[in-house]
Amino acid sequence: MGRTVSCACGRQIASKKGSPATALRVVTAVKWQHFDIVRKESEGTLLWLEDAADLESAKARIQELASVWPGEFDVMDQQAHQILAKVIAPSDAQSRKS
Repeated sequence: MGRTVSCACGRQIASKKGSPATALRVVTAVKWQHFDIVRKESEGTLLWLEDAADLESAKARIQELASVWPGEFDVMDQQAHQILAKVIAPSDAQSRKS
């Protein structure tokens, strides 16, 4: 007799009795990847702004933000907590010094 296991995607997965590894492999194969868009504040803290479902959208969004708001914007992988993209937009005062 088998058992039914629910996975993160909401599907029901049937496994053979004594074979939980089969269901586990299917569940771990489903990976949702989301990206956080953050702005680095002057104190070194990160200000969360929004999230994006894919990396290309997140990269485009930080470009948009940097065009109207000076500062450092990062795209971070929510699961790995790694910075995947960065844009630094100088303030008007900084760009006048150059």
